[in-house]
Amino acid sequence: MCGEVLAPLNVEGDKNPSTWKDGVVTATPGFKDAFRQFSEGCWQGVQHPVDYEG
Repeated sequence: MCGEVLAPLNVEGDKNPSTWKDGVVTATPGFKDAFRQFSEGCWQGVQHPVDYEG
């Protein structure tokens, strides 16, 4: 997930950053699909040990 989906968005975000204009946000190309994969994979629910500030 991180290496193949999220990390490539760093370069794309540098080239085509998200914008805000007239109350509308336009996300970096690929971000919407990456966020969908992130949420469908339940990555937001991963628990981290307290030893690692989780």
